[in-house]
Amino acid sequence: MGIKKLHIHSDSQLVVNQILGSYQARDLKMASYLEHVKTLQSTFEEFDIAQIPRLDNIHANALANLGSSIPTIESQSISLLFLQ
Repeated sequence: MGIKKLHIHSDSQLVVNQILGSYQARDLKMASYLEHVKTLQSTFEEFDIAQIPRLDNIHANALANLGSSIPTIESQSISLLFLQ
């Protein structure tokens, strides 16, 4: 997609601190995800992650919960709209 700068805002203290190196990823699945993130991180000119309070993220959480509750179909596609 040609993305050069990635700025992540997450309400997960665990994920943010694992990526920043403050916490260890002890769970094998989380360690695998962290390793993949570290590999991808080097492909960006800028990459940063910051924690935001959960209360500031209630709308995103509601959408994520809604999205995960909908049954998926393999051939289903989701269109993305990129705003400048």
